[in-house]
Amino acid sequence: MSSRSPTSRLAPLKLVSACVAVGLHAAVLAMVLSAPVVEVAQGRPEALDVQFVELGPAIEPEPVAAAEPQPQVETPPEPEIIPEPEPIIEPEPEPEPEPVVETPEP
Repeated sequence: MSSRSPTSRLAPLKLVSACVAVGLHAAVLAMVLSAPVVEVAQGRPEALDVQFVELGPAIEPEPVAAAEPQPQVETPPEPEIIPEPEPIIEPEPEPEPEPVVETPEP
C-alpha cells in the first residue's frame, strides 16, 4: 500500500486544472480588451466573435485538377552506353635460355 494519501495524489492534478482555468480566463479577457472599442460601441458584436475549433487529425486538401491536362512530350530514351571491354594484356614471353654447350677441355 502506498504511503501517500489519495488527496495528495490529486494535488498536482488540481494545480494543473487551476492553471488551465486561469489561463483560459486570461485569454478571453485579453481578447475582450484587445477588441477595438469603436467597433463594439457601434453595435458590431462580431468584433468579439469567439470561434471554437475542433481539434482532430489534419485533413490534407485534395489537389485541384487542372482544366486542361498538359500534353506530355515523350522524350526519346537515352541510348545505353556500352562500355568498351578492357584489352587483354598478355604477359611477355620469358626469354628461352640459351643452350649450354660444353666445350671439351684441352
